[in-house]
Amino acid sequence: MKVAVLGAAGKLGQRIVESALARGHEVTAVARNFGPPGETVPDPPLLHRVVCDLGDTSALEAALAGQDAMISAAGNVADEHVFIALFDHIVSTAERVMGGGRIWMLGGALVLDMPSTQRTGTSLPFTPKRYGPHLMNWRRLERSTLDWALMCPGPMKPSDAPPNFGNLRMSTDVMPFEVGGWARYVPPVALSLVLKSQLPRLRVPYRGVADAMTEHLDPGGTFSRKRVGLGWIDPPKVAREKT
Repeated sequence: MKVAVLGAAGKLGQRIVESALARGHEVTAVARNFGPPGETVPDPPLLHRVVCDLGDTSALEAALAGQDAMISAAGNVADEHVFIALFDHIVSTAERVMGGGRIWMLGGALVLDMPSTQRTGTSLPFTPKRYGPHLMNWRRLERSTLDWALMCPGPMKPSDAPPNFGNLRMSTDVMPFEVGGWARYVPPVALSLVLKSQLPRLRVPYRGVADAMTEHLDPGGTFSRKRVGLGWIDPPKVAREKT
């Protein structure tokens, strides 16, 4: 497939590019700046780098034209209104240019529903306000006619050792852990405590998130027009430092 990756120079974007190339896709990597050139190692034949400001409508349209799929890791949620506007701009441009084809956008874990409830994590007490833009972006996608999926990971981190990605679980619209039916009867503050206890399951590697998206680029399917969670079935054990 021909796949455009937006925000391709970032920590997640670089890994999405690597993952898509490993699967044999032809990748158009789009970023404002790819940094200083590295060693004299040529790019793989299936990789095309495009330097552009994503706010430039004409440049973004040109980058998306003819693509079978798009994955966006662009923007910083801390920018709030700028982040929301950029998300809307990318979706609107994809609507005009791509028509069909899967698009993956990036959200946050608290946009997902708590299992066994109709509450998103953003509705729980003590939720960081920075997740508000992710909720608004999800609502924007719901108004779209695109074949979209919204990846909603928890805190992402690099992984130096080869992680056991087979131990990662993908979920649809709910957080990737189980909570009994009793959850619908407890007060929101109790659900906040449950969520806090599950944070080790939600800390996932960048490459795991990248692979989850590049594995599901075909139109339609389980994650079409859905929020998608990603978490550990069994969280990796962290070795304690000796004192």
